[in-house]
Amino acid sequence: MQSDKGASDGVHGVVISGDVFRNFNGTSWVTFNAADGSPGIGINGRITVSSNVFDSDANMAGGCAAKNGITYAAHMLALHGSDLSSQGVVANVTIDSNTFRAGYVRGGVAIWSGTRAVDVAHNSIQDAVCSCRCTRLRSWDDMRYWSTTVRTSILAYTRTQSG
Repeated sequence: MQSDKGASDGVHGVVISGDVFRNFNGTSWVTFNAADGSPGIGINGRITVSSNVFDSDANMAGGCAAKNGITYAAHMLALHGSDLSSQGVVANVTIDSNTFRAGYVRGGVAIWSGTRAVDVAHNSIQDAVCSCRCTRLRSWDDMRYWSTTVRTSILAYTRTQSG
């Protein structure tokens, strides 16, 4: 889901529930992306992702973004808001009671900068090696280096301003 700059209203009141995503082809299988200066996602109504199954076969022979190996960041669910403005926020998101089988992709859930009030609870994230990784990285280069060494179930990334 995308919220674009100049749109008259943001994205809100979305429920994704009871679905099965298997060996999907994409960098993030379900993405919420709010562009810089956009009205945002979830500002005027909760976004819910619940009771879904995200399944990537560890022996998969191709198809999803992780085909380039662990160094290529791909997550089954990704939230990303604005990096440059106070508008374009992804907020009020509940990620609850999902099953993430991340045997082939980079990780289960990625919560990037420009997000707030995100609740992640009662999920099962399997085959991602590390149970949770929350870190503050200083640059995209740090992120690329870090992502080559660690698989993640949940990645929370905050962009810091330099200078």
